[in-house]
Amino acid sequence: MRKEPFNLLAFLAPLLFTQAQPQNFNLVSLPPPVYGNAFTISSAYNQLEIIGGTLAKKDVQNSTSGILTTNQFFQLDFVGTIAYWKKNANSTLPYLQDARAVSVNSGKETVLLFGIQSWTTGDFNEDYASSKYDPASGTLTKIITTPPTGNTSVGGPDFRAGHSISYDPKTNQIFSFGGYEKGTALSKDLWVLNLTDSTWRVIKETTYSHPVSLGTWSEVIGSYFVVCFGTASAKVPPVDLCSLFSITSNQWIAVTSTGTKPAIRSAHRMVVIPSTSQILLYGGGNFMTGETMNDVWTLDATKFPAIQWTKQSPGGDYFPSSRCDHGLVMVPSSNIALIFGGRNQSLDSSEPTDTNIYALDTDKWTWLQNWAGIPIPKNTSAGPDIKVIIIVSVVVGVVVLALVIFGAWFWIRRKKRAHEKEMIRKGKYVLASTIPSMDIERTTDKDAIPMRTISAIGADELASMPPPAYTATYKILAKANFEPRAKDEIELLAGDEILVLESYTDGWARGENLRTNQTGMFPVSKVDVTGDDGNVIEGVPVTSAIITPDDISVNVGNRSSVTPSHATTEKPQVADRNSRVSWLPNTEFDNVDSDDRNQGADLEKQNPQFSASESSNKSGDFKLSQDSR
Repeated sequence: MRKEPFNLLAFLAPLLFTQAQPQNFNLVSLPPPVYGNAFTISSAYNQLEIIGGTLAKKDVQNSTSGILTTNQFFQLDFVGTIAYWKKNANSTLPYLQDARAVSVNSGKETVLLFGIQSWTTGDFNEDYASSKYDPASGTLTKIITTPPTGNTSVGGPDFRAGHSISYDPKTNQIFSFGGYEKGTALSKDLWVLNLTDSTWRVIKETTYSHPVSLGTWSEVIGSYFVVCFGTASAKVPPVDLCSLFSITSNQWIAVTSTGTKPAIRSAHRMVVIPSTSQILLYGGGNFMTGETMNDVWTLDATKFPAIQWTKQSPGGDYFPSSRCDHGLVMVPSSNIALIFGGRNQSLDSSEPTDTNIYALDTDKWTWLQNWAGIPIPKNTSAGPDIKVIIIVSVVVGVVVLALVIFGAWFWIRRKKRAHEKEMIRKGKYVLASTIPSMDIERTTDKDAIPMRTISAIGADELASMPPPAYTATYKILAKANFEPRAKDEIELLAGDEILVLESYTDGWARGENLRTNQTGMFPVSKVDVTGDDGNVIEGVPVTSAIITPDDISVNVGNRSSVTPSHATTEKPQVADRNSRVSWLPNTEFDNVDSDDRNQGADLEKQNPQFSASESSNKSGDFKLSQDSR
């Protein structure tokens, strides 16, 4: 059997009540989960009653017999925000499944009708088929019924289960419809129990009777007894119809249906909302498919005999899961509906759901987080809180932004690499490796002199050149990246073409980056020099030698270096700006082809003072030398 843990609140709570607790109740923390139980509420004692039902296998001492029905009667006493559970200690109470109960006599008594002890054995509740339960004392007594006056042939309905009942306080009558009768087919007769004289009467099936009798639910509201939905058996689909019995005219009447209505179902539950003259519908199932529901609807009784449903969408995250065969009641003098028990599959093999009480505010249409001090768990299928949604959204946004930034960086990098490769392919560039890669700090020497390359000028121009304050025309190829650190510096990426405008003796130059169209300063250590033919000139920084017009000599083709006669590897002396002197590199040409030789010939034609002579090198090298003056 299920063991109840000690609950301090449940132990102390009865002491807060002035009413003495009877001896035949034991305090418990929670009842076991059940479905198919009777569920009602006593307005006189503020007690919620759970009677009988089907247990889970784990809560039955001997489940091998297949009998899972319980004879446990539980009551929840509540006052304000204090509530505690207690269990009837009487072990001789009948085992009841699919019995029905209603609160009568201003909430002081509960009437139980019919039920079955076990669907497996087919044993019905015969001893207490009609009985009254006293919530205060916990005692159960039989109702002895007699035939109505003048009609001795009517002794009362046969034993049954799966029926529906409803109480009319104005006439003190209980209406019972349908169900599975012992030994006979399903009945569509309507039976009425008069509690004043304990007599039964029957209204036989007519044209407007409800078409099915199993798994229905009914309520009395105003002068009508209304029964809705249900099925003929577990092998046929349920219906989506409602039928009306007029208590005043004592007959079934025709109805019309307007608007949208709930889907077909059975084993659902309904309850009257007194303040609005509406009937609340929650849940239900389809025994053919095994599915259950958790939708909420209201039926407007003021429109009878028209059947008009309205779908409600309560807010809050504390709603029950889909279920059928549960309990549904209204808390007296309030708009709060309570739900307990049930199963989440309409199959014979399914088990109860949970032991939670769920509270629905039918005025604000909101599922409550707690009721009578009882916390209600959040439904895990309700989704995360809005705070969680915001946090997740921010995190996802940051990740997406980071991915976009990374993707943009990666794309730019690929484009730069593609640009570098394309420049090398088109210009036949061979990146030099002999130029030092260390950064050279820019000098503040005011006497630093601009320089030009030999490929941009001739000997005559060089001899008659004005003071070196002019614009160069040669290009260089960046061999390494350079990040600008001052406002007058420009960015370099490996493979960029740079048009040199001025070169200085401190290892810096000024030029235009043809990729970015930016003009500024950059270190010569980051570049390779290119000749007029677009090929790279390998060598050391441009400040490594001093060349005058008398010392111009360039060897082309075999990578052997011809250094001017007074070149120095030490830091060069700064020349006088009034002299005809320019800073030039110690240069070598590499990868020379026929275009290179043609260009040498062109240079000889344009400048007669130069002559081209082939060397004995098999590769066809030639040398440019200045004619002696």
